[in-house]
Amino acid sequence: MSSSAERSSGNLSPLSSNTIIYGGIAWAIISLLFFLLFGITSPGQESPFWYLITTYFLECIPFLV
Repeated sequence: MSSSAERSSGNLSPLSSNTIIYGGIAWAIISLLFFLLFGITSPGQESPFWYLITTYFLECIPFLV
């Protein structure tokens, strides 16, 4: 008979529910900080191209994952 410690160590996977939740929280914090720090432009100016590409990346990747 195997002990409960041996059984629980065999079920570890990189995509456990805790990993997914912590990854989602980290992604949300990174996205929020990016939008708050770089989202405001001077009046009459457009957003820079790098900002548009990064915003697109931060919004679309979670849907693909």
